[in-house]
Amino acid sequence: FEKPDMKTFYGLELAYEAGRKGGSLPTVFNAANEIAVAAFLGGRIRFDQIFAVNAQTLEQTVFSTPDTLESLMALDAQARTVAGSLVQRWQA
Repeated sequence: FEKPDMKTFYGLELAYEAGRKGGSLPTVFNAANEIAVAAFLGGRIRFDQIFAVNAQTLEQTVFSTPDTLESLMALDAQARTVAGSLVQRWQA
């Protein structure tokens, strides 16, 4: 496969970066992205705001290395709460 055009798909670089850094970041990114995409599909935010929700959720969530399923689930819930509040702020 060819490497995607990161200038066109700039949100993909954010996902790759979360994966490279590891720890809690992939979980936070995934949770934020699910909230943001659902909000976009529901007409609550614009397409270009998906990236902003993801990036700001990553910035506002404390980096950690979850060591139990419970801590991972708590982190997921926290990221979804942060992303949801961002979506509410920017609703179209």
